[in-house]
Amino acid sequence: MAAGARGLLVLVALVVVAYLPFIGGGFLTDDFVHLDRLSQVRSVGDVVNAPDAFGFFRPVTQATLYAEALIHPSTAPLFRLTNVVLQAIVLIAAFGVARLLLPSARGAAFATLVFALTPKAHPIAVLWISARAELLMALCALVATWAWIVWVRGGRRVWLVTAVAAYTLAILSKETAFLLPLALLMVPGAVVPWRRRVAAGVAFVVVAVLVFLWRIEAGAIIPGTVDPHYTLATPLFRWWRNARNYAGRLLPEPLAAVILLSVAGALQRRASRAEFRNHEPGTLNPANPEQRTRNQWNREPGTTNVERALTIFALVWVAVFLLPVLPVVARNELYLYLPAFGVSLLAAQVIESFADPSRRSLRVWQAIAIFAVAAGTYQVSRSRELHRELVFSAGLVDTVARTNGPGRILLVGEDEDTRQLIKDTVADYLPAVLRLAAPDGRLIAADSEHPEAQGVIRVRCSYHDGRLVFARN
Repeated sequence: MAAGARGLLVLVALVVVAYLPFIGGGFLTDDFVHLDRLSQVRSVGDVVNAPDAFGFFRPVTQATLYAEALIHPSTAPLFRLTNVVLQAIVLIAAFGVARLLLPSARGAAFATLVFALTPKAHPIAVLWISARAELLMALCALVATWAWIVWVRGGRRVWLVTAVAAYTLAILSKETAFLLPLALLMVPGAVVPWRRRVAAGVAFVVVAVLVFLWRIEAGAIIPGTVDPHYTLATPLFRWWRNARNYAGRLLPEPLAAVILLSVAGALQRRASRAEFRNHEPGTLNPANPEQRTRNQWNREPGTTNVERALTIFALVWVAVFLLPVLPVVARNELYLYLPAFGVSLLAAQVIESFADPSRRSLRVWQAIAIFAVAAGTYQVSRSRELHRELVFSAGLVDTVARTNGPGRILLVGEDEDTRQLIKDTVADYLPAVLRLAAPDGRLIAADSEHPEAQGVIRVRCSYHDGRLVFARN
């Protein structure tokens, strides 16, 4: 097995193990609304031919959630376990695409590592059940890209069919993937003539138009909607403001990787050159096996053009998945999940120009280990913080479910930290939370503007040191 493939398997295993301790707990915010809506549908047709609870048209995503809801309707850890499995498959697909675009398996493995350690985005995608759409869209978009690359490089027509099918599933999972064909047309290394690629792109356009018409027929949100949170008809200053905010979250991690490994690569080259000078002229340096194939300090003919093409593709990839969400009012790190793959390709490309990740490049491997530990520790800390909210949510729902009814429920936090937890886990969706806790309908949400009204059950709660304390009055 190639070193890059072995590295990928190790990475996937570590990612799975890193998330498993945090899959417990309950649901968060949007999760309650999705499950509440799915509990009320009567058939699969109501799931795949109608908007979801928030007005989006994501039938593939909703179908997977509906299938799980039929099997284990209130078992949040099992929903989350499915997300962990999807995350592992996404990383495998990301490696497959990176391997086709980067010159070495080790470079592809490192691009996948940078992608997997994107701050905030990945823990949210895995541990937030409502983020299932992002995982499914990313997986299908990467499979479509993989198949397209193989086809434009001389593969059989079945690869083109696979690309179109995967693209269809991607836009039916989440609408962010609609612009993917623009990135596909920029894939480097194509041998299929440009005219044939454009003609094939028509198939993607036809699919996009049909899905868009289906979306309108289903009554889902579309661009230009009057929804104040998701309309794309927003002032340009909001686009610019969000672009700056997202850039500040998207670039630091890969930039840190580039700086760290470039410095390590420079030190490694300096040591290799010094050792090389100690040998007789005309002899190979045995400490540098890479010299047997090529001089690592001289670029091969045509390399610059290849690198330029990959840079253009990576930048278009970022734009394709980030531009549609720039005008959205509700900023979310989840939107950086797939754009981060394009930045990871750029980071790996730069690093391969400066560093030699061979087995004897001890400094480079030490730098990779430092980067992985530092970024991984941050990821785990984010997962731990989310897990705290999940545990709080599970305890809250369990306590409310044991409340004798019927009655009107009002949640009251005893301190600022608990009030923030209630906001982060329940938000404005207490009615959906109560329907999940008491499916018989005996509990309803009280009006927070009239907390002293007759018949209101005030559930007072506090959360400290991992302990939930509830009281009612």
